[in-house]
Amino acid sequence: MNVTIKGKIEQIGNVQQFASGFQKREVLLTEVEGNYPQTYPIDLTKDKIDLLDGKNVGDTVTLECNLRANEYNGRHFINLSAWRVG
Repeated sequence: MNVTIKGKIEQIGNVQQFASGFQKREVLLTEVEGNYPQTYPIDLTKDKIDLLDGKNVGDTVTLECNLRANEYNGRHFINLSAWRVG
């Protein structure tokens, strides 16, 4: 499922490198539209990490994301994974 979120960047995390070679970076984005703004942690992985280059805390951006669900040890998790930053 694709999700579009327009918001203000609250925090840009450092790139995390894992032993497997996998890389990810997290950005906290607060919605700028709607009556009850939410703050979302959104991942950028692999070749998408560089999409945040040139962006700063306080910038308003639009993120195109995939909503992903995973199961681990009987627990289910949902995350947003960005693939376009505008």
